[in-house]
Amino acid sequence: MSNRVAGLINEWEGVAPEDLIEAIKERDQAMKEMTEINASIAAERDETKRLLEWFQNRCLEFMNEKAKWETQEGTA
Repeated sequence: MSNRVAGLINEWEGVAPEDLIEAIKERDQAMKEMTEINASIAAERDETKRLLEWFQNRCLEFMNEKAKWETQEGTA
């Protein structure tokens, strides 16, 4: 048995089973909340990437249009 496991066993020795169950439930709830937050952050990141790509494409379109106008007007 590793020292970490032995330490955990010693730490929880004499604790009522109900308290252990409650601690596990709290941990599970915290993990669920972190998973939801991570999913939300990932969705926001993906949306931001899509917007960035759209703006980059739009910028390139404007640059190409400007180059066409300048070429047509002889100012390029």
